[in-house]
Amino acid sequence: MPEGVLRQRRNFLLFSLIVSAYIFLDIKITDISIFGIKLVVSNAENIFWVLVFFWLYFFWRFYQYTKKVPTLGVSNTFNGYFYRNQKPYIDSTVSKNYPKASSHHEVGFYNLKSKSLFSYEYNGDLSFAVEGKANHYKSEKVTIIFSKFRFVLPWFRACFSLIFKESCFSDYVLPYLLGIIIFFYILIDKLMFA
Repeated sequence: MPEGVLRQRRNFLLFSLIVSAYIFLDIKITDISIFGIKLVVSNAENIFWVLVFFWLYFFWRFYQYTKKVPTLGVSNTFNGYFYRNQKPYIDSTVSKNYPKASSHHEVGFYNLKSKSLFSYEYNGDLSFAVEGKANHYKSEKVTIIFSKFRFVLPWFRACFSLIFKESCFSDYVLPYLLGIIIFFYILIDKLMFA
């Protein structure tokens, strides 16, 4: 993780925890001491909004720094898990529909098109061995239908693998989730129902 992202993540997480503690522990600050000077706070609610201001600032900075890191590893890692989890279903469906196909590498989730609410469709080429000629193949256009429901479990498996096996989730995604939860709490509790 780049040093700038690490620093902004630390600051954002620190202020996320401070704002969370202030909200959920119902902390009331009445006076502050800065360089030995005691300051009395007349309205404790103002302290909360100062904390929110700094929290928003660090959220914005963390966002800016993470945008400079290409994919943060999250997208590629998730796609790898998803690919490994859904590949057996794709291979078995291709083998069932076209048992003489020599390879299935042309068919992947990335080149399936949504056909209806419940199905994906593959319109493309498959390689078939040329009979009587070793190591000669011909391509044929084929259409294969896949059930969307069969991709739900591999998607959840990929999510769980990403969450529990990879640090990129806790490094990049978890701070954003914490920030979103705090943001909606502030929006709903402090602004809409104040």
